[in-house]
Amino acid sequence: MSMPPSIRLEFTQKHPDFPWLDASPSQPLSDVLTRAGVIKQGEQVIRVEKAGQGNMNLTLRVWLNHDRHSRTVILKQSRPWVEKYDFIPAPWDRALVEAAFYQSVRHHPEIQSQMPRFLGVDEPSRSLVLEDLGEGRDLSSAYQTHHVGENDIATVARYLRALHDTDYADTSMLLTNQAMRELNHAYIFDLPLKSIDLPALDKFEVGLGAAAKRLAGDVAYCKAVKQTGDRYLASRFADAGACLLHGDCFPGSWLSTPRGLFVIDPEFCFFGDPEFDVGVVIAHLALARCDIAHARSLVANYARPLDPNRLSAYAAIEVMRRLIGVAQLPLPSDKPFRVELLQRSHAAMLNHKWELLWN
Repeated sequence: MSMPPSIRLEFTQKHPDFPWLDASPSQPLSDVLTRAGVIKQGEQVIRVEKAGQGNMNLTLRVWLNHDRHSRTVILKQSRPWVEKYDFIPAPWDRALVEAAFYQSVRHHPEIQSQMPRFLGVDEPSRSLVLEDLGEGRDLSSAYQTHHVGENDIATVARYLRALHDTDYADTSMLLTNQAMRELNHAYIFDLPLKSIDLPALDKFEVGLGAAAKRLAGDVAYCKAVKQTGDRYLASRFADAGACLLHGDCFPGSWLSTPRGLFVIDPEFCFFGDPEFDVGVVIAHLALARCDIAHARSLVANYARPLDPNRLSAYAAIEVMRRLIGVAQLPLPSDKPFRVELLQRSHAAMLNHKWELLWN
């Protein structure tokens, strides 16, 4: 099967004067850092490398040197495509939304202490610059180990509670993030049940394609997914109970460092149901086949009232889309479990009980 055409090629040819950055020192890179207010007088870029996987954006670690002293910063540039899949279009201004998120939380110590410090933004190049947290690893290993540390779960829960509890009355309208929400809506609530590739799914686990097709044929289930997706897409800052959400709070956004656990990559942020963020975390604990005690600990540490129906719906749908959608995870294939978990997500959705993801 041929690959779709590269959006990267189309845009780089159409905008030859745009500073398309890469992992090498260059004058455009220095100009971006200067406009962002990050480069100090006399500093020079001496080394650049990619930082992390960079699924959505180009993410670079940049070394700056002055008078034999050096420091590093992290630069993120958003492009009109998904960095990992350059045939998928994505909102070009998402780095500016992420910058607005960091600026909104920078004066709230409980939130800021669990995220890298915001250093600057260069709007013309769609770039933001963040504190370099040093060598770390995300917690995607949980899918292999089936475990997330108790302290890490408590940290994520407290972070989400602080984020959801804070008043953002003077927030930027960028945080409505409608374009990114429309992209996410398609890949979470819509496409997984419409674009089922049976042979491709059966490569992950025999029978997964057929299980996905049965799910897509369940009228009551599809109606419930659509209603939840409609709510996700329509939520607004002014809605009763709406909170500022991280929008993609899963192990790939939890960075373990010698300084502790940090939450990164809030580019999918928006104002909506707190149950969305918490439900996504619960879903990934189920996908990682962690003990249900992990999920119960998360809810207990979050210590904020949650609507059980919404929580169960968001958790169940996140499991579904990660099993049969495009955004696949590094799940082990040592023994079959995907079909069973997909069936459990169906039960959790229709019975409004997220605990059914486990039994």
